[in-house]
Order: sequence, then C-alpha cells, then structure tokens
Amino acid sequence: MGIGEEEGKLLKVLAGIYADMILEDYDDQLILETHPEGYHPEKRKPGQLCGIKGSGKALWFDEHGYKCMSCERALNENLYPKEIFYDKTQFYTDAYLSHYFNLKGKTLENWIAAGLLRSISIPGEKPDQIHFRIYLLIEHQGFLRLKALFEIMQVQTHEENGQESHSTS
Repeated sequence: MGIGEEEGKLLKVLAGIYADMILEDYDDQLILETHPEGYHPEKRKPGQLCGIKGSGKALWFDEHGYKCMSCERALNENLYPKEIFYDKTQFYTDAYLSHYFNLKGKTLENWIAAGLLRSISIPGEKPDQIHFRIYLLIEHQGFLRLKALFEIMQVQTHEENGQESHSTS
C-alpha cells in the first residue's frame, strides 16, 4: 500500500521544513566555532526555556541553545541547572502546573508561600519582576507526578458544570 498524491506532497513540504531546520542548526554551530562563548543571533527565535521570542541584543545563543537575556543572566548566575536544557522532563513551569494540575493564580502563589512548591524564579528586567518560574522535579519527588507520564499518556483536562476531570486519549 503506497501513499497518495496528497500525502506525498505533505511529506515533501515537511522534509523541506526539516531540512531548513537542520541547515539553520548547522549555521549556528559554525558561528559558535568562531564565537565559543556565544553570540546574539539576528534571526528571531524563541528561548528554549521560557519560549519568549527575541533577536539581536534580546537573544543569546551558545552551547545550551537559544535564551532570552533574562534566562541567560539567570544561567550565568547559576540560578538553575544547565542540565534542564537537555531534558525538559526534569522540571515543570507555571504553564504545566496550570495545565496538568489546575494550579494557577492565587492557589499557586499560596502553595509556593506555604512551601509546598519550591520554585526557581528567573528575574525580569524590572526590579521585583518575575520573568519565568521553574519547579525541579527532583525537589518534588513523591509530590508532583512525573511530567513524562502525563505527556506519554496525553492527559486531557475537561471542565463541565464547574467540575474538572482528567482523561487520556
């Protein structure tokens, strides 16, 4: 059983996108050879940790990948471990806690204040501003379920009549 014409066209488009990504990554690695400490790329890219897009002076690329300058400063100050760039299942973010556990807003802040959750806050540009928060799973063993388990099971959150439930697909 072969693929149809439409599927073939889609595969060709996807292969082209993937090839562009590989070439772009290769270009970045070539530049790193002459700038091993890192550099400010001109192309607009999302930070690998926070996902915020930037370019030029607002973005940094080095051996750990793309980072906005707030995440880069926090890394240089050793606020979070470098290993999280290589394994995203090692931590949760506010967005993941909201999606998988419905922990958000005042409830999330109360849990942090009570010491139930230990966050690493990445400071923003302004004083007292939090740019991004991460929660290392190693610090929450037995309390937060494994992130990978939720992703593998593709847990869906549903709300009906004010009641929240979870199901897998």
